[in-house]
This record gives sequence, structure tokens and C-alpha cells, in this order.
Amino acid sequence: MEFQAVVLAAGRGSGMRELTNSCPKGLLPVANRPMIWYPLRMLVRAGFDEIIVVVLKSMLTSFREELAQFSDINAATKFVPIPDDEAEYGTAHTLRFVIKDLFQETTQLQESNLGKKQITDIIVVSCDFISNIELHSFVNLHRVNDAALTMLFGQVPQGINEAVAPGPKIKRTTERDLIGFDAKEERVIFYANEADLEEGCLDISGALFERFPQMKLRLNLSDMHLYIMKKYVIDFLVENPKKFQTLRGELIPYLIDAQWRRPEGDEIKKDVSTFIKNDCLEELARSLSIRSNNGATGDGHSTQIQCFGFIANDQFCVRLNNIGAYAEVNKQLVRLLSTWGLDEPGTNTISPGGIRGENVQIGTDSLVGGGTSLGGHSLVKRSIIGGGCTIGERVKIANSVIFDRVVIEDGASVHGSIICSLAKVRSKCEVKDSIIGHSQELTAAAKITNLVVGTECEGTMDFDE
Repeated sequence: MEFQAVVLAAGRGSGMRELTNSCPKGLLPVANRPMIWYPLRMLVRAGFDEIIVVVLKSMLTSFREELAQFSDINAATKFVPIPDDEAEYGTAHTLRFVIKDLFQETTQLQESNLGKKQITDIIVVSCDFISNIELHSFVNLHRVNDAALTMLFGQVPQGINEAVAPGPKIKRTTERDLIGFDAKEERVIFYANEADLEEGCLDISGALFERFPQMKLRLNLSDMHLYIMKKYVIDFLVENPKKFQTLRGELIPYLIDAQWRRPEGDEIKKDVSTFIKNDCLEELARSLSIRSNNGATGDGHSTQIQCFGFIANDQFCVRLNNIGAYAEVNKQLVRLLSTWGLDEPGTNTISPGGIRGENVQIGTDSLVGGGTSLGGHSLVKRSIIGGGCTIGERVKIANSVIFDRVVIEDGASVHGSIICSLAKVRSKCEVKDSIIGHSQELTAAAKITNLVVGTECEGTMDFDE
């Protein structure tokens, strides 16, 4: 495939600090698989045989060890570590840091070996994207239209935005994306977020309507942070290190506006359209086209900068960029895994001898990892339990996510909570709507409600870009 795939997994996970203080975001368990496994699997299924995974240098060993157990994606994965302080600058800076020499190296390989593939575009995805989408239609939209940028949009599954996050009761608002499409609902011509509005007013330039007289504004779609960009866009990004630090907040809006905005002054020489390199045949075809005037419309706008959006109708698409979404998607995936062809390791993979008593009830809406044992009269409903856990007798677990190697002793109950790895919940504890941090231990008969135990967080929740 002519695309180079890049998965961004070097973020700090600021919207999930209660969990990411002890575990990289990309390795957080989602239905007993690391979060990053899902976008990697999607790319491998689409035919990508080399996927660059950007991680912090300090986390490189953890990612390698965790993904080594998945042979289907491990062979295609090429880790590129970046210094930990580089991740502080944003996604565009991270991409620039990793990719600036890629195309130069590819060109050198082509000169020495004509059999090497020619990379013309880059596909970028966040490690927190979970979906069952097949990428072929998305990629074809980009190819057919020779787009500068193609974006994936989806409708957040029911129950995700409404999910109540465990921990302190904090009013959490979900800011919607505002996406403007052309009359055919293919080209993206306007892009904003509710957070960008000033006093509830939407400011749209008149130049946009001069170029596109009709616009359909959609409020029910979310940007899934899956982008395909032309090589010249990457060249432009590399040459403008101070102008763009983030993809969603800066580069993407710039490219969309470039379809109708007239560059002025010194900007004309540095506009993204000046980075387009056409061969002689392309130039001839463009000069003869009745829709083009040497790459520009009659009003001076470039016709070569085109941004398209693919709407993933009827597909499960979501980003796990906050605690509520993370907890709810874990539970929703249980019923979806079989339809995605992901029955392995599957439901209730308890090792031999894992059931230590009578009347153990595990709902069909739950997952239990290998090596976990459950005592008699235990009850598990709509929950995920990781591997190597020890669950005592008469334990009740409902609507919860339990990481690997957790101990929950006799008579304890856990409801609506997240219990991180190596934690110990002693006998007769009651844990409700809370987060218990890595290696934390609750004393016997403790009652915990709407708390975060054992993290450096102050209970606040923000959101990743």
C-alpha cells in the first residue's frame, strides 16, 4: 500500500490521569486487550504491513512487551520512541518529529531499489480509537478525489456521552464538533468545536460562501482523529515548526480554510499550495481542464487543496479520551466482540480450577480473563475482569472494570468502579462509583463511594485534544 500508517501513542492521557499515572494510555485494558491493539488491528486488516507506533522513550519497553503476545499485529509494528519532553508540544509537533526524515529515506530506498513501494500519503490515527470499520471505502474516497486531507467522522454510540464516570461527582460537559459539508456532503468546508464559539455565536467568513454557496452543518458527528494527508501536507508541516503544534486544533482547520481563504502578503509564498509538486502530465491535464485555471478558480482560489470527510454510518466508532467513555465502552464491547470476529480469548476464559466453589454466576455480558479464579457464590454482571485475579467467596461485581492481578476478598462488593492492577480490596469492602489506583489496598470493611484512591490526581477531569 502506498500509504505510511502512523499510530500516535505518546500522549499523556490528560483526560484519564486517574488511570494513566500508572499505565500508558495506549496500554490501558479494553475488553482485556491493550487499547492500542484496536487501531493496530484495523490497519493490519486493511493491508498495512508496516505501522509506525510513536511512543515515549520511557514507555518503549512496556509497549514492546505487551504487544509481543499478539502475533497478528506485532510483525507489522515499528516502534519509534520520542524523548518524553517532546510529547508536551502537541500532536503536530510529535508527527513532525517522527516523520520529517521518512520520505527522504523512502526516496533513497527507491533510488537504490526500484522494487520498493512509493509512499505518497500518510494515514494518522490516535491510539484511543476503537472501531470495527473497514478502511477500504475511507481510503478510496481519498484516492479518487486526490484529496489533501481526508477525515473520518462518526456518531458516538448511544450511552457513551451519557456515561457517568467513577470518581468524584463532577459536572462534565461534552463539546460537540461543528462540521460543515458542501452540497454533496463530501467535502469538509468548515470545522469548529463548541469550545470555539464566542458567547454562543458562530462566526463564518463571507469568503467561504463565495466559494461554496451551500453548506450543510452537522452537529451529530465527531472527529475520530483518523486522517489521511498528502505528502506535500507533511512537507508543509515540517517546514512550519512554529505555526502548528496540534493536528486537530491548528493544522486541520488551516487545511480546511485553505480551500476558500485567499493567502495574502508573505503568506502567499509559504501557503500549503506552494508545496504541491505535479509532474508534467498532471500539469498538462490541469491546464486543459475546463474546471481549472492552472490550479486556481477565477477568484484566485486553489482547486488543488481539497478536504473530504467520510461518514462512518452504522459503524461503531468512538474515542476513549475520558474516564466515562473508557468505562462504558469496556462494557459495551462484550456484546460486540463476537460480531467483530474477536471471540478469542473470548468470554469467561477461566483457567482449569478457576471456579473454586458452587453457584458462581458470570453473566453473558461479562468477560473474565485467563488465570482468574472465583470463589463460591460470586456474582459478576456487566463487568470486565482481567487475568490473574483472585476473587473471593460471595463477592459481587457489577458494571465495573477490573484490571489484571487484582485481589478482591470474601464478601466484598464492587459496583460502577475501576480497580487498577495489583490492587487489593479486603474482605467485606464496599466500593461504589470509585477508582482504586495501582497497587492500592483497602482495609477490611471499608466503604468507598465516589472517590479516587491512590493517584496523584485532584479529582478534576479534562480532555485530550
